[in-house]
Amino acid sequence: MGVAIAAKQRRSRQELERLLTERLNERPECRGIRASVIEASEDAPHHPNWRSMFMTAGKRQVPAAAWRIARELGAEFELMTQSVERRHAEPIKDA
Repeated sequence: MGVAIAAKQRRSRQELERLLTERLNERPECRGIRASVIEASEDAPHHPNWRSMFMTAGKRQVPAAAWRIARELGAEFELMTQSVERRHAEPIKDA
């Protein structure tokens, strides 16, 4: 039998961007950073299907905490895309 992978909650791009921005604003070193979510080019079940991009003012570096927050959200949520909807609509096959 195949190994079942826990299903992640699916969210729209706007929802993920809002969640990411909210969590960034909770951290003093991340306040004022703008975040965008883009669909990942590769599709592997054990990797997030989305990537985050951060924009800062001037030459300010993106703090490590911002990348950590994005990784945490990537482990919890999946970007709702047409390929995700197709994959979830297909029956699970045993290996």
